[in-house]
Order: sequence, then C-alpha cells, then structure tokens
Amino acid sequence: MLTNDYINAALRTECPYDKFDAATADPRVVRDLFFSLGAAALHARRMDVWKRFLYYGKRPEASIVELAGGPEARPEQIARLQDETTRRLLHGVIGLVTEAGELVEAIMNHVIDGKPLDLVNIGEEVGDSFWYEALILTVTNSDPSVVARHNIEKLLLRFPDKFTEENALVRDIVAERRALEGKTIQEEVGGDDPAQVLDTKLDLAEPML
Repeated sequence: MLTNDYINAALRTECPYDKFDAATADPRVVRDLFFSLGAAALHARRMDVWKRFLYYGKRPEASIVELAGGPEARPEQIARLQDETTRRLLHGVIGLVTEAGELVEAIMNHVIDGKPLDLVNIGEEVGDSFWYEALILTVTNSDPSVVARHNIEKLLLRFPDKFTEENALVRDIVAERRALEGKTIQEEVGGDDPAQVLDTKLDLAEPML
C-alpha cells in the first residue's frame, strides 16, 4: 500500500497539464485518443479472459480469444513459462493490465457517455491493483519500502527540483539504473547515513499542484 510520504514525494514530479489541454483542443486528436483508449480497454478485456482461463480454469469461448498463428511454442519456452516464479509473476502482470483496462473504461464512460465518475469503483480497481503488486513484490522478493525509496531516488535524479519537459524527455539511464540498484544516494549525498538524507527529502517534498 502506498504511504502518504511516498505519494507526496512522487507527486512533486507531476507534470502541468497545459500540453494536454493544447493537444486535446483538436477534435481529431481526441478522436484518435478515444480509438487508442478503446483498443487498450478491449485488449485488457482479452487479457482478463486469459487470466480467468490460465489461473481460474474458466475456458474461454473461441470467439473471445483467438488463437495466434505461427509455430507452436517450443518445449523450453513452455518450461520457462511454467516455472513457479514466471507463472506467478505473469499472474501479477496480467492482473495489472486488466485493472488498468477497467480504469480506462471508467474514464471513457464518463468522457464519452457523460456518466458520473464512479469514484468508489475507481478506488476498488486501484485497491485490486495493490493485490497484484503485492504478488509481484513477493515473487521478486522485493521489500515494498525499498522499491518505493529507490523509485523516489530515481525521480530525484531525474527531477532535482520539479518536473521539467527537458528532464522528462532526456534521461540519464545509467544513473537512474544505479539508483534503482540502491547505489546512487551514497555517492550523491555522501555522509555516513545517506538514507537519513533521503528521509528528509521525503518529509519535505510537496506535491506540485
């Protein structure tokens, strides 16, 4: 579950929405966006059918999930797929895709059909996504607090003060990778207790409104 400290530290890098407003002032852009959102929602529904089949035993109708063409999977590919880590990780990943699809549908129902935003349902889908994140973190033997900390470290490298378009588009991938590996804060802030320095940044960070 996300903590308020993490949310505040993360949202200091939220972008302004002037570019969004400028782009979506064009009806053709919005038309194409609606098409892409619809395709994403449809794909998520298909993945939900796969999830129910692969993990819950509900066999799909042929008309819902079409079999792909091409050669059959090789034995070594099947063995890797059925590895305990892989099958559990895939469960979590497919689950996140399906929950994201339901959130897309909630927005489309509001924007296209004019229905009120169902905030209870949106909260439910976000909560469901926490379950799949918990599964992924467990499978990968990851500590949620460490993952959150490394993510903030990466964001601090990318946006030292606040969001900028230049920093969003031009990134130091090597430095960010080191942050995700937990190697950067010691080098960047120095001192005997770099974690304390980061804690201070987390406490002081304010969301950019």
